[in-house]
Amino acid sequence: MSAHRDTGPREDRRREAYRTARSTLAALQATLPEFSTLSYTEVLLALEAATDLAVPAVVPVETYDHGSLYVQARTAVERLAEHGNRLGLELVLADLDAVWLDDVRTGGAGDLP
Repeated sequence: MSAHRDTGPREDRRREAYRTARSTLAALQATLPEFSTLSYTEVLLALEAATDLAVPAVVPVETYDHGSLYVQARTAVERLAEHGNRLGLELVLADLDAVWLDDVRTGGAGDLP
């Protein structure tokens, strides 16, 4: 069996969805104060664990609007779920939603003492 199982258009779309999800999650994380980024790091790690693809390099994202980045990241994970580990990626979406709601509730400050 070759090292590349599938190099067709479907696999290309899957890799692109993964790269977009990682890039927008990283950009979303970068919009927050440094002390508030741990939860997004956990979402990124969960994304990597739920995906059997090589971790792609993060690419620049055009917007740094917090709300738009959340929508873009969520949409990319949903697209990735169409082509991969649906259950694992649904859990990533649940984690992302929980972190996002916490950010909205606290204004990006997290649950600081």
